[in-house]
Amino acid sequence: MRPCATRAVFSGSAPPCKRMTERQDMAEELGQLLASFRERFAYGTRDELAAISSSTQLQDSTPLLELAKLAKLIRAQTTKVGILSQPARREGNESTCGKELRALEESLFYLLSLLPSFHKSGHYTSYLNKQLDEEILALLRSLEKFYDEIREKEENLVSVGKIWASCDELLALAEQGNLGLLNERLSASAKLVQDTILELHDWLAEPTLEEQDPFGLEDSFEETSDAESTATNAENKAPSPQMIEYVQTLERRVKLVKLLLKSFQKSVKVENPHTKAAADSLEKVYKVHHAVVEQIDELVSSVFMLGADFDPQDEDLLEGVKTLHSTMESMCKLVKKLNNNDPKKNAWVESWEAQWNKL
Repeated sequence: MRPCATRAVFSGSAPPCKRMTERQDMAEELGQLLASFRERFAYGTRDELAAISSSTQLQDSTPLLELAKLAKLIRAQTTKVGILSQPARREGNESTCGKELRALEESLFYLLSLLPSFHKSGHYTSYLNKQLDEEILALLRSLEKFYDEIREKEENLVSVGKIWASCDELLALAEQGNLGLLNERLSASAKLVQDTILELHDWLAEPTLEEQDPFGLEDSFEETSDAESTATNAENKAPSPQMIEYVQTLERRVKLVKLLLKSFQKSVKVENPHTKAAADSLEKVYKVHHAVVEQIDELVSSVFMLGADFDPQDEDLLEGVKTLHSTMESMCKLVKKLNNNDPKKNAWVESWEAQWNKL
């Protein structure tokens, strides 16, 4: 009788050689699980996420509520796997580690199965879906790195931290929803508009024109006295009264744009921002506000590019003001619609429109 079999008879436990074989099998199984992550989660682009067709039927819940639960769960499961996979703990815990990894993957599969509920329902805006996709792709990249580090028995604290960060972003997104995320974007745009206001304010404090010949090319072809040159430079750098007046009006316009963006965040309350109708209106507000920031930048640039040739009737300026005015009209209509055309709720919008139309 073999030694290990003899010990099994007297001790009543599995022989050491069998236990060793079992551990080797579990270690091999764990290694295969770790090495095949890419095969099970082969998603690297938004298009690939959009192609997911299997979806989860939710009862007494919503995609956002489930997203929040899964973000917390995946974070906790990653923490547990991170602890179990440490070199000092891993040996002898291969089975437990594998079990926790499978539980983590179940949560990840469930998360991916939620995507059709976001992408195809019409209840969620494109800007929310884009943010959701980007966070999930970042999570998948970090998990892939995490698996590789466990397999190679490398330090994985950085990857764990990145996974936590992605889960935190997903949780924040679930809590914000369509309206909260839009308010965040509006706040960021309001800051950009404020930067433009400061630039206009600084220019009005000391009005000057852009240098017409920054490389001094004209000096190569014309010889002038120092006195003539100084007089010419002074004349070139002095903007016309018309230009100064125009920039003053432009500053007031931009301030009103900022006021509308900030007021939207404070005053627009949507009872359910995840109906198809609300999502459609919020989507339009997002596109309009994004266009407003671009139009302001273009208009301001056009003014200062004209320099000494400034003319308030310049075709680009007239078109820029007309476009901006039309865009702001559209935004006001959308705000009123979101407020269900309630006269009390929309009183501030009408007051804003009155000020805007005076300019």
